[in-house]
Amino acid sequence: MTQSRRARKRRTGHAARYIAAAASIAAAQIHVVMAPVHAGEWPASGAFFVLLGVLQALWGMAVLRWSDPLLLGAGAAVNAGTLGLWGFSRIFGMPFGPHAGVPEAVGTTGLVAAALEGVLILAVAAALLWRTARPEPGAVTMGVAAV
Repeated sequence: MTQSRRARKRRTGHAARYIAAAASIAAAQIHVVMAPVHAGEWPASGAFFVLLGVLQALWGMAVLRWSDPLLLGAGAAVNAGTLGLWGFSRIFGMPFGPHAGVPEAVGTTGLVAAALEGVLILAVAAALLWRTARPEPGAVTMGVAAV
């Protein structure tokens, strides 16, 4: 493999991590902001939104620093589960809670959060395919920009 191809693969892996981090932090903001609305309907739902938002924010900050495959995979798995739960609730409704079995409406905010989670999953896949051992020059600047 030529030197330029190696350098290109290295940049791709880091850029994908930064994209995943930014998507995670943005989705976290949406979940935390929407928590009071959901808590008004059902307190457990509000607590879930806060917990999910905090986890997404922490993961987004952690992935800016570390590229461990386990960390990346865990973030992708949690967000895939969240995305699946969102889709399930829009098609069938939640199986428990005050509105059990009633499909929820698809809104713009939910679509944006779902799209961010989809971007995160794709970016993690790219980061895992093009992993590198050491950060590239400018990694701190890119990380700060992502946050």
